Amino acid sequence: MSAGKACKKSLTETCTLLQETTGITLCKQSLNERFSAKSVTFLKKVVEELIEKQSDQYQLSTFSNFK
Repeated sequence: MSAGKACKKSLTETCTLLQETTGITLCKQSLNERFSAKSVTFLKKVVEELIEKQSDQYQLSTFSNFK
C-alpha cells in the first residue's frame, strides 16, 4: 500500500487493516488518541532513519563493482 492510499483511509479502515495484517484489535477512538505531535515527530524520525540506512546500503552495493 502506498503512503498516499494510507493517508486517505478513515480511522475505521485503518483499524480494520491493522487487525487484518497484525491481529491487533484497536478501536478508532484509541487509534485517534495515539496521533499527537510527539508521535508524528517520532514516526518522521523513524522513517528518515530507515530511508537513510537504505540509501547507504544502496550506494555501497551500487559502487562496489567499481575500483
